[in-house]
This record gives sequence, C-alpha cells and structure tokens, in this order.
Amino acid sequence: MDSYKKEELKIIIKNWVKKKYKNLVKLDIAKLQPNPFLLRALGIRENTDKAWEFRISQRIERSLVTSFGQSL
Repeated sequence: MDSYKKEELKIIIKNWVKKKYKNLVKLDIAKLQPNPFLLRALGIRENTDKAWEFRISQRIERSLVTSFGQSL
C-alpha cells in the first residue's frame, strides 16, 4: 500500500474514532434496554453492577463493529 493510501486510511480511522467517542459520551444509561432472559441465562442478576457493565459493553461492542464495518 502506498504512503498516500496509508495516510488517507489513518485520517478515516481517526475521524471515525472521534465520532464514536462523541457518541459514547452522550450514551444515556437509562435508554439501554437489557434482555432479561439473556442476563438470567448468563447468571447475571438484574440491576447489579455486573448487569450494567454487561449492558454498556454490549452496546459499545455492537456499535463499534457495525459502524466500523460500514465506514470501510
């Protein structure tokens, strides 16, 4: 890959990361809708720190994978 393409790709990725960060900062925990059946299947009790951590990490992972794939 030539240096021009590498620099172009770096710019795309930097802009994408900045955009994702801004979206994550605006994330409203109250709007996260957990799947209670999934939580129970994983042995996670609702309304615990572990449940909130799971909800947030799932939201972030889904968002990152989907949007990164679409941007490239």
